[in-house]
Amino acid sequence: HVVKRFGSYSRVPSDDDAEETGHPTVDLLAGTHRVEDVLHDSRAFRKRCWARYLKGEFTVQPEGNRYLLSWDLVVIISLVTTAIVMPVEAAFFTETPLWLWRLCLFMDVVFFWDTVLTFNVAFMVPTAQGNDSYERRPAYIARRYVSVPFS
Repeated sequence: HVVKRFGSYSRVPSDDDAEETGHPTVDLLAGTHRVEDVLHDSRAFRKRCWARYLKGEFTVQPEGNRYLLSWDLVVIISLVTTAIVMPVEAAFFTETPLWLWRLCLFMDVVFFWDTVLTFNVAFMVPTAQGNDSYERRPAYIARRYVSVPFS
């Protein structure tokens, strides 16, 4: 079967193809591929991404990062809001109104993502030469944040 897709023609796998080759096939917009090849490629891609993550290639460098500063502002506003909303909720409401429940849910989501972000932000390590460098490997970042209270 041939089908026009995105301005060009491509071959679409049919049941006859699977019977002829003995392999199930998948159409990935560029033609026919064996399912085993597609799965192997996606596993290899995930392994490469995981290896890059462990090296620290996706770690956020804090120095001069305006997005991280903006995120810190969002977290501070959430902390202040929590300090005000929680006592008011406990004192004046027997049942939490929907708007307040949604606000608390939003703040919980902010705090969750702040925790995830904290474990992916590089920290400064002094070196013997006097010039500081950043530790970017997630395992070392996690070890530091877990071992040092209130960091």
